[in-house]
Amino acid sequence: MQREGGTLSYGDYERRDRESGTTLGTYVSPERVSYHDLLHGCPVGCLTAAYDQHALGKVYMPDVKRGQDWGLWLALTRLGGPARKYPGVHAVYHTGGVSLSANKLAKVRDVYRIYRDQEGFGHFRSSWYLLHHAASALRNS
Repeated sequence: MQREGGTLSYGDYERRDRESGTTLGTYVSPERVSYHDLLHGCPVGCLTAAYDQHALGKVYMPDVKRGQDWGLWLALTRLGGPARKYPGVHAVYHTGGVSLSANKLAKVRDVYRIYRDQEGFGHFRSSWYLLHHAASALRNS
């Protein structure tokens, strides 16, 4: 972050099956993610992200059960500009089992709340971005 001048950084991560330990592939993030990019979906894995608290102050995740990491990335990029990827794979995400994000209908509701409550968008704009967010999630699954 110091070298690139960014305030939020993230990286690629390996996906692994929790039960068998089998590697399912590597999630490759884009090199740079802006606030506008994040409005359309979340390509940043929470397990890889770090932000510069000295530059941005203490910023909290929104009060939702699902998608709160993405809501934080929105707030951080709105405040500090685009996020940048660091090189290498330094994290492993275990899939399978029960997780909060497994309930897709509840996730849709929470993502919509972030558009409405945190970002202050109206119903139409929130719904439009929600459709883009859902399409992005389907492409990346």
